[in-house]
Amino acid sequence: MKKSLLIILCCLVTAVGYSQNKEPDYLKYTQLYLTVNNSHIKFGDINDRSIVKLLGKPNSISKKKWETTAANKCRTYNYNNGKIFTEDNELIFIDLNKAGWAFTFYINQKFISFKAGDDIDQLKKLFPRSWANKNKDGSITIPIKTSTGKITESSIIFNIKDSVIQSAELFFDES
Repeated sequence: MKKSLLIILCCLVTAVGYSQNKEPDYLKYTQLYLTVNNSHIKFGDINDRSIVKLLGKPNSISKKKWETTAANKCRTYNYNNGKIFTEDNELIFIDLNKAGWAFTFYINQKFISFKAGDDIDQLKKLFPRSWANKNKDGSITIPIKTSTGKITESSIIFNIKDSVIQSAELFFDES
């Protein structure tokens, strides 16, 4: 009887540990910043009205309507370090492809930044479950929650090659 109980307990502990490991790491939207020229800019502050003041003049601005949306006002701001996409004056996507800009997270009362060209060691330590559940292509996806803890469709994806961050993307969906 004791042996059966011990086996059941071991299986239960293993199952709970395994299921907890499958749960991804999360970030709250209020923890997310874009770092440009050593300034931390809240993602919520980036929109069509503020983008040039916050980030400087872009190389170009594309004002095309996208095929995948019914929105009237879609813009792509092209910078040397990445692209910022807005839809109806709201931030929906950031693509960082060079080392000049960084995604910065406010965690445990300090700012921690990641940019293209960084080694992945700190990323693996900060987001161990996301690292353990990385995508087949080696990228890491970190979902985003609202400040109240509601899981959203938003996420940050770090594209990795040879243990180095190649690029990073934010997809923001308010739904």
